Amino acid sequence: MRMISRGYQRALIGCLLLVNIVNYMDRSLIGILGESLKRDLLLNDTELGLIAGGVFTVTYSLLGLPAARVADRGWRKRVVMISVFVWCAMTCSAGLARTFWELAIARIGVALGEGGVLPASHAMISLQVDRERQASAIGLLWVGGSIGAALAAFVGGWTNQRFGWRATFVALGLCGLLLTPLIHFVIRRDQESTDGSVAAAPTLESGTFGVTVRYLASLRSYRMLWLAAGLMVIGQSAYLVYSGPFFIRSYGLSTMVVGRYIALTVGVGATVGALTGGRLFDWLGRRSYRLALTVPAVTVLLSACIGTVGWASDHVSVTAFCLFASTFLYALVTAPVYTTAQLLAPAHMRSTSAAVLNIGIGAIGMAVGPLLAGVVSDLTRPSLGIHSLRAGLIVVAVLQAIGALVLFRAASAVDDDLASV
Repeated sequence: MRMISRGYQRALIGCLLLVNIVNYMDRSLIGILGESLKRDLLLNDTELGLIAGGVFTVTYSLLGLPAARVADRGWRKRVVMISVFVWCAMTCSAGLARTFWELAIARIGVALGEGGVLPASHAMISLQVDRERQASAIGLLWVGGSIGAALAAFVGGWTNQRFGWRATFVALGLCGLLLTPLIHFVIRRDQESTDGSVAAAPTLESGTFGVTVRYLASLRSYRMLWLAAGLMVIGQSAYLVYSGPFFIRSYGLSTMVVGRYIALTVGVGATVGALTGGRLFDWLGRRSYRLALTVPAVTVLLSACIGTVGWASDHVSVTAFCLFASTFLYALVTAPVYTTAQLLAPAHMRSTSAAVLNIGIGAIGMAVGPLLAGVVSDLTRPSLGIHSLRAGLIVVAVLQAIGALVLFRAASAVDDDLASV
């Protein structure tokens, strides 16, 4: 069987990049539409945090596991296509919500669809892209996430100002459905790998979920990576949800203006960071994967410190600059974390490895981050008034710093564990 061409590898990465752009556009809309949703649906910050964090991410993390198991049986393309259709349809339905519970159900549907995309996408890249380019490819996928979050802020802020939040959900959900035929025509191979072989389906025993989890848990670097990833995401997940409301409340800006701020600070910062992080990991990994993980651990620690300075400031320009710098430094870790999870797993476990990692990211980071920031904001509102979000965002920045310290522990064990794999 012939080797997979570089041309097809580029087409695969490009298609998955578009999928991730739309993925993050739809999931990030809550951030820029948060104040409008609070007003029309009579929500508080805790309920907004539940919708953006807990309700979404618990579903996203747990339901990603069965999708990953299907993907590891060689149905990766089908998993991605079905996932796109489900989450885009449920994004449209969010525009029809009249109560907190109706919006929560719509967000559960979005999470149900999006949960299958990341494991299948990362497995396709780990099998069908040359190893020396895999971290760069995964970093490029996360550039799509950054672009999607920026477009959600920019386009969502504009459409919300002009047409309202309901029309915003419906319009972006319908646009995303156009990806389904693109995926069908571009991604043609489900199992062929870069060495020209066909990845064999796992045996019943080696492919069971329990065996996979026990194997991953036996690796000290994977255990530390799992915990570190969850803690590190706490800060950034809260930033995505509450940076829009923070700028609106603290500085009196409109959603259109805030959308531009976030598109520039988060979009550009995360895009450059994700690209740089992937290339840096590929380069450093040729020398030592311990070094390749230690460098982003340092940048995440710096990100937390700079983020704290930004949220504590009373000047919009300082807050915006610190948000940009914090996002850039944090984005350097994304490709290294996910690539390491792929490298630590055998081929028939790679979708599940990504899904198990996502449980930590979702259950610890994405669920706790927005909810914790919202609870702290509500508790401090009597004393801090419109600036209560400041306290919540500083608390989650501290937890992000703790995650960076745990990543140092993962880095210390990764070379030995990779040698055993």
